[in-house]
Amino acid sequence: MTAAETSTWQQYVDEARRDQAEALYQSLVREGRLQADGREGTLLDTLDTLPRREALARLAGDLAPGVPSPVPADLSSALADSIRRLDPETFGAAPTIVLD
Repeated sequence: MTAAETSTWQQYVDEARRDQAEALYQSLVREGRLQADGREGTLLDTLDTLPRREALARLAGDLAPGVPSPVPADLSSALADSIRRLDPETFGAAPTIVLD
């Protein structure tokens, strides 16, 4: 494989990873909307105005101070970790697991 072919291939891989990360993020937002009630729905609407990194952090934690995300914690942490591993430039790096 030539350097140009490798570069083109890497661009396709990077684009696919970004697309997968965005699809998972949108799934997480949909789950939040399904589980939301009242004030949570309004806070979910504001996520579109935030950078993806911050929006994902809120979906996996508190939407606002004292308002936890309506997405179940185990689901949000699993999806957030996958999203960050797929596209760390957009969503922030996933936490590193250190084994003793």
